[in-house]
Amino acid sequence: MASDKSTFAEVKAAAEVVGKALSADVIYFNGPIRESVARVFFKKCENISTANDQAFIILQTNGGDPHVAYMMARCLQRRYATKITFCVISDCYSSGTLMALAGKELVVADRGQLGPLDIQMPKKDELYEKASGVVSKKALEELQERALDTFEHFVFGLNIDSGDQISLRTCMELAAQLTSGVFGELYKQLDPQRIAEDARAMQVTSHYGTRLNNIGANLMTGALDKLLQGYPAHECCIDREEAKELFKNVREPSAEESALLELLPAGSTMTKPADAVGAVLYECEKKSDDTKEKSTGSAKR
Repeated sequence: MASDKSTFAEVKAAAEVVGKALSADVIYFNGPIRESVARVFFKKCENISTANDQAFIILQTNGGDPHVAYMMARCLQRRYATKITFCVISDCYSSGTLMALAGKELVVADRGQLGPLDIQMPKKDELYEKASGVVSKKALEELQERALDTFEHFVFGLNIDSGDQISLRTCMELAAQLTSGVFGELYKQLDPQRIAEDARAMQVTSHYGTRLNNIGANLMTGALDKLLQGYPAHECCIDREEAKELFKNVREPSAEESALLELLPAGSTMTKPADAVGAVLYECEKKSDDTKEKSTGSAKR
C-alpha cells in the first residue's frame, strides 16, 4: 500500500468513486479503540450532514477496550440502519473484530486479517504485559483432565498390581490421596478471583458480540463461540479464506475499492485521537423519493 506520498485530495477522490458505486458514506478508522478516541468518533458521526443510511468503513486497529468498541459499533448501527460494510485492509484485532460484527458485509483485502475475540487481561505484577482471558479457563480444564487421567491410572494400577487383593474402594481412596499429592500444589497456584474475572470478561465480550450480530446478522452459527475460545492463541490470524468460514457475506475488494486502499497507510499506526478516527472521506447524498421516481420513470421509458 503506497501511502506516504498520497495526498488527501487523492484519497478523497478515490473515496468518492467508491462511495458513489456503493451509494454509501466512506469512513476511515486507523488506531486504538479507547475512550478518548470514541469521544472524537461520536462527534464526527454527529457532524455527517447527509441522510444516507449505508456506510463503507475501512478499519485498521490493534484493538482496545471492548466496551468502547461496542458503543462505537452501536453508534454506527444507529446511524446506518440499512447496511454497514466493514473493510479490513491490514491488522484488525480483538475489539476491532468485535466492531466488525456490527456489519452486514465484510471485505477483506489480501493482507487483511482479523483476530480472535478472547479478551486481553493485564498480567499480575506486570506493567504492560497482557494475557488472554482464555488462559485461566484452559489451565483449569487441563488440570482437571490430567488429574482425572492420573486418578484412573492409580486406581487400575493398584487394583491390577495387587492381583485383586485390594478392594476397588480402597484403591480409589489411595488413588485420591496420590492424585491430591501430585496436583494439590498446582491447584494452589490458581487464583479463583482471576479465573472469575477472566470468565466475566469473556461473558461481556460474548454479550456484546451477540447484540451486535442481532442487527448485523453476518455471523454463521457457532462462529461467535469459535472467535471467543476456538483459537489456540490470541495472535492467530483470520484471513479472507478463514473469514468465509465464520461470516456469511465476505468478499475481496473491488477494483475501485482496491484503488482507494492503495492510497492508505499500511498497518495500524495512528495514535492521536483525532488521527485515529481518521476521516469521513466521502458523504453520499441520499436520493430523495422524487429523484428515485424520476430515475425509475426514465429507465422505463
